[in-house]
Amino acid sequence: METVRWLKKYILITLGTAFFGAGISLFIDPNNFAPGGVSGLSVVLSRVLPLDTGTLFLLVNIPIMIFGWWKFGRRFLFVTLYAIVMVSLFTILFESFQPLTRQPMLAAIFGGAVVALGMGFVLRSGGTTGGTDVVVKYLRLKKPHLKTGTLFLIIDAIVIGLSGIVFGDIDAMLYGAVSAMVTSY
Repeated sequence: METVRWLKKYILITLGTAFFGAGISLFIDPNNFAPGGVSGLSVVLSRVLPLDTGTLFLLVNIPIMIFGWWKFGRRFLFVTLYAIVMVSLFTILFESFQPLTRQPMLAAIFGGAVVALGMGFVLRSGGTTGGTDVVVKYLRLKKPHLKTGTLFLIIDAIVIGLSGIVFGDIDAMLYGAVSAMVTSY
C-alpha cells in the first residue's frame, strides 16, 4: 500500500512539473516576460547569460536548496529536489517546441494558468517547486507576523521589476505581472 501511495505521489509531481515546464517554455519565456519567482528570474537571467531558462532554473535553485536543507532538513529536500530537476528538464524539453501563442496577453493568462496547474499537482502531492517557496517558508519562521501572500508578492514584484529593466519593455513587465496574478489566483 505504501508503494502505491509513493508511486502516485511521484506520478502527480512528474505531471505537475511537466505542466510547469510547459507553461514557462510554451507561453512565458518565448514572449519575453517574467512572472516572478525563480522561474521568472531564470527567464531574465537567460537574456544576459549564455544559458537556457531550464538550466538556470536548476542553477538558481541549488543555493536555495542547500539553505533549505540546512534549515528544514533532509526529508524536505528530496521531494523538492526531484521537482526542481523535473521542472528544469521539462522546461528544456519544451523549449525545442514552437510557442503556442505570440499574443502576449494570451501567453500571460494561459502561461500563468498552466504553471499554476502544475504547481497545484506538485503542492497537492506534498512537494514544492523550490525557489521562493523555501525563502518564504524561512522568512515566515523568522517574521511570523508577515503574511505568506505578502512575502510572495514582494519577491515577485522585485523579479518583475528586474525584468522590465533587463527587457527594457514596460509591456513585458506588465504582462509578467498579469501572469503572476493568474498563477497566484
